[in-house]
Amino acid sequence: MSRLPAIRVAPPGPRSRELASRLIAVESPAFDARRETRARQSGAEQSPIVYERGEGSNVVDVDGNVYVDLAAGFGALLLGHVPSRIAAAVAAQEQRMWLALGDVYAAESKVLLCERLAKLYPAPGARVMLGSTGADAVTAALKTAVLATGRAGVLAFEGGYHGLSHGPLAACGLHASFREPFAGQLNSHVTFAPYPHDARSLAVTMGAVERALATGAIGAVLVEPVLGRGGCVVPPAAFLPSLGAASARAGALLVCDEITSALDVSVQAAIVELLRDLRAETGLSMLFITHNLALIRTIADRVIVMTEGRIVEAGPTLDVFNSPSAEYTGKLLANTPTVESALGR
Repeated sequence: MSRLPAIRVAPPGPRSRELASRLIAVESPAFDARRETRARQSGAEQSPIVYERGEGSNVVDVDGNVYVDLAAGFGALLLGHVPSRIAAAVAAQEQRMWLALGDVYAAESKVLLCERLAKLYPAPGARVMLGSTGADAVTAALKTAVLATGRAGVLAFEGGYHGLSHGPLAACGLHASFREPFAGQLNSHVTFAPYPHDARSLAVTMGAVERALATGAIGAVLVEPVLGRGGCVVPPAAFLPSLGAASARAGALLVCDEITSALDVSVQAAIVELLRDLRAETGLSMLFITHNLALIRTIADRVIVMTEGRIVEAGPTLDVFNSPSAEYTGKLLANTPTVESALGR
């Protein structure tokens, strides 16, 4: 189920304010302190709305306002809120078993899940370790790297975010302030390299990577294939192959942490087709904010290109793609993977 937004009372409404006030009285003060900091920095009110329920791509707050949920659980709700097929599967499992200690005796559902996950890996012999969070998975990967290589060193990237439990926190390049209060408890053998934004910065990045690996102390190279919280940066197409090759030469394990999941191409295509139909039927105007240039080319009439908070180019889509006037736009287009580049042609 999906609906357009419907605002019945200016958010946050009175019921949201009441519940938010009650939550502040009993919740860790960290969250309210963060909202206060954002309010000072932005000059805008940061009082939270409080959800009542979710329906498909919508959330409804306790005051009856309907919103389109663009956060989607930071990628965890790609199928929407309470999708019927998932709800039915959860209800069915609820009647069979709630908990199986898999390290003692596995449930049939665990066997089936691990088999399906292993088949997704493009090479034979994949093994699966289930975790409850992304940070849990990164912690397991870092432990695996130590056991496999005998080296405690980690190479991570500036702007990278891998979670806030102690193992991943040591490799958090997003903000040093996240790590600093706990520095005495964290792995001190972490080196940071710059994350490449374009072809020119790739040489700088790989130079830093090679120098770090040359020490012989690095057991794990931890990277986001697409930088998430650090700015939604799509690296040059040559970055991951170069990083994988350098890691292999140095005997280090390459750990890829996709912190924000993405739709597979078939689901994405279906959604794009739905949006096209809505536009044709209702005259709907849509604003896309994305680094997916292939998507922009297929669905947008006009493009605005921004960098560092500034508009550097704007115009009809085909004009911008075929004859970019801004240097930054040209770099973006030059670093967009194509079928030909993927095949090495």
